[in-house]
Amino acid sequence: MTRRALYALAVIFAFPLGTAAQSNGCNEPAASPSVSLSLPASPFTAVPSADGCWVFVSMTGGRGARPGIAVVKRSGGKLNLEHTVDLKSAPTGIVLTHDGKLLIAAATQEALFIDTGKLMKGDADAVVGSIGGGRGSIYANVTPDDKTLFVSQENGGSITVIDLERARREGFHADAVIGQIPAGLAPIALTFSPDAKYLYTT
Repeated sequence: MTRRALYALAVIFAFPLGTAAQSNGCNEPAASPSVSLSLPASPFTAVPSADGCWVFVSMTGGRGARPGIAVVKRSGGKLNLEHTVDLKSAPTGIVLTHDGKLLIAAATQEALFIDTGKLMKGDADAVVGSIGGGRGSIYANVTPDDKTLFVSQENGGSITVIDLERARREGFHADAVIGQIPAGLAPIALTFSPDAKYLYTT
């Protein structure tokens, strides 16, 4: 067995997709409700595009494998690894902005901002910016209006709050960070309540 085969993305097709997604040819049903796809590095988080045609997977690297993002295309009920884009630091939690234009990755000591159009093409310059200062940046989530980004700092015991509108407008500088929320021991996952009034972390 090769090292490449040791890493896999598993997708469970056990729920109906929305009508908009079902109208796309990429959302044809798979032959099996569970599908696995070999990846070149250890995966951490998988995030689908709004239309369901693409899946972006963060890969943490290790054992000689490079950290990066795997770009997976869904077509004819199958998953195909189109390409990977290497990153300088290991991405863990990733989130897409609701406009679909940015993939944001928590990556150890920084948040990386990745142009999804370039990512889907496999462009090496897909990373359009970063904001550092993290202490074990591990998960990220964005408000429904794409105005605010939250990044959990597992080693820092806090959640970084970033003015995402300002960051996008002014070039992803550190002054877009507008606060730190103390969160106790090792905050990881970040999930909004349905009305987006509350942010939950583990």
